[in-house]
Amino acid sequence: MTAVSTELRIAIIGGGISGLCLASVLEQYDVAKKLEIHVYEAAASFGEVGAGVTIWGRSFQVLRALGLEAKFAAIDMNKGREDEKFGFKYRRSDQGPNGHEYGIRPFPNGHAYHRAQFLSVLSDHVEQSPRIIVSFNKRLESVDTQNSLGNDPYTLRFKDGTTSTCDVLIGADGIRSPVRIAMLDVAVQETGDATLKAAGPAVWCGTSIYRTLVPMAEVCENYLQLGGNGTPLIKDGPIIYSGKGKALAVYPIQGGTVANIAINIMEGKQVGEPYPHGSWVSDVDPAFLKNEFEGWEIEVGALMKGVKKSSRWGVHVVLGLKSFAYGRIAVQGDAAHAMTPYNGSGANQAIEDAFVLGRMLAHPLCTRETVHHALKAYDSVRRERAQAIQELSFELGRLGTMTEPFDESADVEAATSARLLSVGAWVGQGDMEEEVQKAEVNFKALVNAV
Repeated sequence: MTAVSTELRIAIIGGGISGLCLASVLEQYDVAKKLEIHVYEAAASFGEVGAGVTIWGRSFQVLRALGLEAKFAAIDMNKGREDEKFGFKYRRSDQGPNGHEYGIRPFPNGHAYHRAQFLSVLSDHVEQSPRIIVSFNKRLESVDTQNSLGNDPYTLRFKDGTTSTCDVLIGADGIRSPVRIAMLDVAVQETGDATLKAAGPAVWCGTSIYRTLVPMAEVCENYLQLGGNGTPLIKDGPIIYSGKGKALAVYPIQGGTVANIAINIMEGKQVGEPYPHGSWVSDVDPAFLKNEFEGWEIEVGALMKGVKKSSRWGVHVVLGLKSFAYGRIAVQGDAAHAMTPYNGSGANQAIEDAFVLGRMLAHPLCTRETVHHALKAYDSVRRERAQAIQELSFELGRLGTMTEPFDESADVEAATSARLLSVGAWVGQGDMEEEVQKAEVNFKALVNAV
């Protein structure tokens, strides 16, 4: 009987939350030490863009399984407020100086973090591991996928002129993922269906997010100057300030000393239309935002008065992948299903992807000869859920901006409130070990079917 080779060189492209979670899962669950784990990061060091990240109870199970619960508890901005009633309060804010609350979107046992601190816990964990090999300044340019249907290694070509090889390639490289493009090249070789490549490019979702930070002390001062009484409500927790076609999602960060503001202005465009604003990220004159929210409630005025600089982010998404894995290449996180930010689930889905994918790659059945089945088993349980949450996020964007097409006779505020309580309750629920077990059953079935 021919001996079966078991050692696999795993290349993870991307050292953000997605890639570092996967590396950590591989290290922990590869008890046979059959995997050689490499992380290639394009930047000179680990770093994360963005102010805050919310982790649902379901996704937190992964962090607990990695033994990181205590470290994350130490930086949890929501510590002590994990009950189901904590979440984004929704206010009608576009009808004069006095807004009113009309709904709440509960966080499912949510944990809130400063994004850079969150990544720091993961990067410290990875850098302390003797088994995870990290290479910086490695921006992937292309992948040689010739003979990809066999067991020959893939050749990775980086922007600095260097190359490397791997047996399994994982794209945790974000929305512009070159790994996704390489995976779809393999998909065409594997299936003969050239239309699969249409899902390669990210597309504009038809709206933009405007981001800014304002010191909370300044918000409070502005609030009093504009005629407010006491302290602004935003000091107590997250709020969606809603109006027709516009919304501000605001929550305290850095121990409540800073208001993190993300503004959604619907532009009346369709998903897939050309992005009209040039660069995906660009600076915006604060006067533009202040003008957009003229006449809104006093608290919004206090926030806008404090804006000194802001940026526009064209919200792009990755839609329609028929599989997250072809050959010995798989994608996860934004590389697989980049979504709008309205549900706060992008990082959560990346973490859950990493847990299932890592467990399949570390599984005793996973060898050089069966690894493509391991990747398909991952896809079999993760794609449907991640893409459903992607659709949910679109809906929450419409709910927040009061553009959800309810029946004409409906009270929009009441209908939105009811939907907020029911929609997506499943996002933070469920047992991640059960999801791994489903993938394992599918993995075994694929192996036994050969």
